[in-house]
Amino acid sequence: EMCEAFAAAGRNDLADELYALALQQVQGTATNYPKLIESYASYLITQHRFEQAETLLVKENAGLTTGLAKMVLDLYRGWGRLGALEKELEKFHLPIGVLSEARYLAARK
Repeated sequence: EMCEAFAAAGRNDLADELYALALQQVQGTATNYPKLIESYASYLITQHRFEQAETLLVKENAGLTTGLAKMVLDLYRGWGRLGALEKELEKFHLPIGVLSEARYLAARK
């Protein structure tokens, strides 16, 4: 929540630093923290840092199920790569349910 508050206040430098520290702490514990990954990925997408968001989601999507399909769609829509969604989805090794949801959402838009 602090990261989101810093970003909302226009202090992206502090949001970046805090997200990086939080992610480093979580990675050091060998556990996942879906809310952190979701928040950080959303932040990166809104900052148009698409490569970083993609890397984060590819590496850390385990444990993220609710909202993951929409987040992946938001990423590739913002990046202008929605037309290559099928190819991009291969990178994620997602469960079939999440893949199906992503395809469904992409077809609706």
